[in-house]
Amino acid sequence: TAFEYKDGKRDRHEREFLGFGEVITKNLDTENGNSVYRQAVENYDVANYYTQGNVTATSVEDANGNKYTETKNRYDSYYLTADGDKYTFAKRDVNLWSDRASAFVPLRYTANLQYEGAANGVVTSEAWNEYYLNGYHGELKSYKYSDKGSLGENGNGKFDYATAIKYTDNATKHIFGLPVDVTVTGGDGSLYHHVTAKYNTNYANHITQITQQLNDGAAVTDYKYDSYGNIIQKTLPANGKGQRMWYKYRYEPEMNMYVERIDDAWGYRSEQGNFDYRYGIAKEHRDLNNFYYETDVDDLGRITGVRGPNELATGVPYA
Repeated sequence: TAFEYKDGKRDRHEREFLGFGEVITKNLDTENGNSVYRQAVENYDVANYYTQGNVTATSVEDANGNKYTETKNRYDSYYLTADGDKYTFAKRDVNLWSDRASAFVPLRYTANLQYEGAANGVVTSEAWNEYYLNGYHGELKSYKYSDKGSLGENGNGKFDYATAIKYTDNATKHIFGLPVDVTVTGGDGSLYHHVTAKYNTNYANHITQITQQLNDGAAVTDYKYDSYGNIIQKTLPANGKGQRMWYKYRYEPEMNMYVERIDDAWGYRSEQGNFDYRYGIAKEHRDLNNFYYETDVDDLGRITGVRGPNELATGVPYA
């Protein structure tokens, strides 16, 4: 494999290297004088500081540059201003140039094409993204997917399915972007999938309930947390008899972050302890069948040995 780099750019104003505009990974035929038989080409936006690193296109080609497949990406550009947690987005259709402005450059459209020797590619799939803007924080609002080749860069064409997302927040704690409702509908308007969620919004990541809508009801999963933010119980959806499987988690008392015991609704449990806190690795274990085994680690956190029930009982290493 050989690599070729092109169109590198250094922004003299920002005094920063923005990367290479094109990177080519060449697969070489070692039995034919290292001639190129296939290459992967990646193109990047290096126009300015705000868009640096955005992938604009990728393709797989033969040695002569004839494409087999290609992916194209299109982005939107916005200048962003904030009044506390209230954001305002101003669309920009030209290059972003500013000494002080903040910018938001989200992916709007992706198209995958197949060439296979033809001069013009055939669109095999497309995806289009829409975002919450003014009054929000750039969260993904909707997503459309199509394998019909007619969705288009503006997302106005036919699609196979669309996903719509709603969010909640706790502005007093500056917590935003918690998804609470995800709905997937088909191009004909049929409902494919609907999931809702609840949170303890005093914390940024405490989801307390997930509900998946079913034809004749709902599948509900519940979560409980301790004061450290660890999950201490997960209760799964009910079966046909209304019974719900649950798992309870207990954590070691030193760091309060590593699980030392798991119990379930059937009365089974597994345990681990004697943690090497440098790496968070437990050196003693007891499984669901009440079998005990030990793990050794070196000073780099690598496992150097495991002793199971037989070895511990006989004192003889496995051979």
